[in-house]
Amino acid sequence: MDRHLATWVGAGLISGFAIGYYANRYFSKKVFNLPRNQFENKARKSCVSNDLFIKGLYKDVKTQTQNNEIAYTAQENYPDLTNNKSYMARYLTQENYTEMYNRSTPLGFTIDQTIQIGVDNPSKKGCGILAGDEYCYDVFNMVFDPVINERHEEFRRRDYTAQKHLINLSNKELQFDSKYVKSTYFLISRCLHGFRFPASCSRAERNVIELHLKTALLALTGSNTGTYIHLTDMTSKVKASLPDILQTASNIIFDRKLSSRGTFHDWPSGRGVFYNSQHSLLAWINFEDHLRLMYCSEELNFLDSYKKFQSAMVELEANLLQKNLKFAYHCDYGYLVSCPSGIGTALRATVSVDLPNTIRHERFHEIAENLRLHLGAKDQDALKKGWLDVYNKDRLGFTEEELLYQVADAVLKLCEIETRLEADNSLIDVMSYKSIFDELKTNN
Repeated sequence: MDRHLATWVGAGLISGFAIGYYANRYFSKKVFNLPRNQFENKARKSCVSNDLFIKGLYKDVKTQTQNNEIAYTAQENYPDLTNNKSYMARYLTQENYTEMYNRSTPLGFTIDQTIQIGVDNPSKKGCGILAGDEYCYDVFNMVFDPVINERHEEFRRRDYTAQKHLINLSNKELQFDSKYVKSTYFLISRCLHGFRFPASCSRAERNVIELHLKTALLALTGSNTGTYIHLTDMTSKVKASLPDILQTASNIIFDRKLSSRGTFHDWPSGRGVFYNSQHSLLAWINFEDHLRLMYCSEELNFLDSYKKFQSAMVELEANLLQKNLKFAYHCDYGYLVSCPSGIGTALRATVSVDLPNTIRHERFHEIAENLRLHLGAKDQDALKKGWLDVYNKDRLGFTEEELLYQVADAVLKLCEIETRLEADNSLIDVMSYKSIFDELKTNN
């Protein structure tokens, strides 16, 4: 009996060994496909399992993750907007969030990506939404429309009448007094049609956008001819040769809000700056929007300065059109950019003023609001000297011509106030002042 048992056990062990041996050789060959002689000849970085096996493994993981995401309902995924101060929080209800929950734009942007900036920055009193592409304004209109309506003060679709280019400026001179005005500059933001905006574009897409805009900028002629520098090539020596305002491009502060906008994705790849020889025409590529173009001038004729800026802009658009490229434009909302606060003309017309008495007056902010002016960043040293940048509060619903005259008229009024304060006069009737901008609104 013992002899038969021993024979049976021995045969089983031999069979098991044989099965294990041949099974190991079979699976090593079929699954991993790395015969010993090939394995030993491979570099360490190439020593990986069969590609199909790896893809199959991760395919299962991806499918499982996707199924889990689909399993969460809109109600479960709705953000906590308690104490959120953004416009988005006022209008994103559970009902419209649910309706938009499974939507995505043709370029793949979702409602959750759209509202993330507002969710991440609950204490900021801004729009609280961000467009990942030009289609967001229509696909997620249930939140974009009311936010735009509030930010741009009762503007609604079909109200937009602005021209794409400023062609009807009158010959009226808008001349400032050098005693009160230091300089002027104009800034526009643009995004290219058909590309995802900075919040969602890929590395390859960002590089293509940079190439298109860089090529168009370098093709500018005359006084607009300039130089382009990639941020990756910006050494200390190169930086020192740039205009002051461009030197900060590589030293951008990595704050939470900009991070939520996607500004720092793959930083600094795909970014660069442009400037002409006079340092009057400047451009930033792939920062908060695809393009920001600025024209700086110390000329005191506001209108002449803008016409020079407009000339560069027209030539830039013509250069892009040669490559069948154009800027994102909406029939209702004008030029489209990442943040709804900047759509429309997307123009900021800024005047740097020296008004020490007016700026320090207790009613200055009230006056500026009445004149439809925003106040620039408050540099404390500049404020002590009486310097401050002022620019148009409005972008949408008015032509470039109207906005230019509104800013010029408001600045002239501030200079008038400063003159009166220098003579120690009161501000009687200042608050009841209605600018030409208000008249234009009434006439329209």
